[in-house]
Amino acid sequence: MYSKACIDIASLGFVVVALEHEDGTASYAKPEGASERLPYRGPPKGFEYERDNVIEFREPFLEHRMGEVSAALAFMRKGAVTDAKMEPHSDLARLESVFARVDRDNFWLAGHSFGGTSTVVASQQPWAADAQGFVLLDVWPFPVPREIAAEGFSKPVLSILSDEFASGREVALTYDMFANSSTLDKHNFYIPGTRHQQFSDFAFAMRGFMLRVSKVCGFTTSEESQRAIFAALSGFLSRSNGDYDPESWAEEAVRSTALEFTPKSLL
Repeated sequence: MYSKACIDIASLGFVVVALEHEDGTASYAKPEGASERLPYRGPPKGFEYERDNVIEFREPFLEHRMGEVSAALAFMRKGAVTDAKMEPHSDLARLESVFARVDRDNFWLAGHSFGGTSTVVASQQPWAADAQGFVLLDVWPFPVPREIAAEGFSKPVLSILSDEFASGREVALTYDMFANSSTLDKHNFYIPGTRHQQFSDFAFAMRGFMLRVSKVCGFTTSEESQRAIFAALSGFLSRSNGDYDPESWAEEAVRSTALEFTPKSLL
């Protein structure tokens, strides 16, 4: 579902790991060796979309995800997924051979939608204290616990919102998290004329009129929105290869793509 975003980040020289979460939030997830897929777990009938209700309902999902992300990170950094000896040609052994060749201490956390929520929560966990920074793609801030939102970010953070989320009731919470952040290296953008699903592979599943009818795409095309996202990602993450210029990359991304700074009028 996020192959385009993963490929773009990998093209910048990163090893990208995308987890298939087994918390029941995915439209499709099937654990290895299972005969049936995991059922989707949505809110109960009559659920009121208010922040405290969302926080309470999503808390167990976030707890499950924190366990998955911390275990994956432990393996990537130390090869410590299990005490059992890995078979030489197993999938885990192949992964270990990859991570043995990369800088395990130089890692970032990123996510889209509820994955962005998970990234916010993970940013304040002890096991993620060494993260270089965080990328939020159309983050859904409603499920973020109040105490975590009140802390904000202490490491570099990039947020790119769709027009849909930048003009909805959620954006005030995103702005509050940024305002509460101690880091000065924080960047908040949005892409006019875009919808939430334009950050995923859904934007490439259909073309033209059907994209708008299905409410997957706004008046800004998938190609334009993806170009803007990549410009922001490449500028923000360029610090990993020593090319980071905090004074110019954001202005260049806005000048050359559909990307815009999130204006106070939306916040």
